[in-house]
Amino acid sequence: MDLKILFVCTGNTCRSPMAEYYFNYICAAEGIISESCGLAAYDGNIISKNAEKVLRAHNIAGISHKSRQINEDIIKKFDIIYGITIHHEAKLKEIFPQFAEKITRMPEDIGDPYGGSLEVYEECFEKIKKSVDIIIKNLTVGQGLCSCRGGGTEE
Repeated sequence: MDLKILFVCTGNTCRSPMAEYYFNYICAAEGIISESCGLAAYDGNIISKNAEKVLRAHNIAGISHKSRQINEDIIKKFDIIYGITIHHEAKLKEIFPQFAEKITRMPEDIGDPYGGSLEVYEECFEKIKKSVDIIIKNLTVGQGLCSCRGGGTEE
């Protein structure tokens, strides 16, 4: 199964990379990959220090993220695009109406931890984990697209 999922936030240094790396950690060998972008990203920025610390604390390694700005060439390569909030979803549909059918949002709006403490990032990651686990469950059960090991979050 070759399925490509894109997570989109604002700056592509906190929320969407955490979603990307967690999703890929859970679905490592499934032929399903995720990447991330930002609506207002500066290409080439590294993941925020606290986002990286939180991912490493959850045994997610190999973090070599560089931010990138969403554009049509990127978006057309993905099967499902998840805005991190309802506002990201709306902006994506406004900018890329031709791809509206594959744009949706995370099950829960996730606030931006940028500039916050490590605890704020951990709280953000827990929300991301919960939302990504729901997405995986929907792909696994609802659509039969994968058999990812799941993250253990129950609804």
